[in-house]
Amino acid sequence: MTTPVLEASGLNKRFGAVVAASDLPVHREIYGHAADYFNPYAAEDLARVLDGLLAPGAQAHRQALVARGAEAAARYQPEQVLPKWQRLLETLVHPA
Repeated sequence: MTTPVLEASGLNKRFGAVVAASDLPVHREIYGHAADYFNPYAAEDLARVLDGLLAPGAQAHRQALVARGAEAAARYQPEQVLPKWQRLLETLVHPA
């Protein structure tokens, strides 16, 4: 896996981890709908997202994030990523 957040997502089926991520294009690309996003320049926005995740009535939302997080993390497991790297390296070493 590529980041600690993906590691948390990969473990989330077991531990129930949810992800709050700064709203950056790279995070949206990697985590998609598996995270709640906050403005990285606004502490009050982070507080809003965390309040929402920790709210007693947010259990269904947290469970959905956990399920989607496991799916996102699965895309970055070595058995998914290494063949892609192998193909890339082969094209660099042996161009067509």
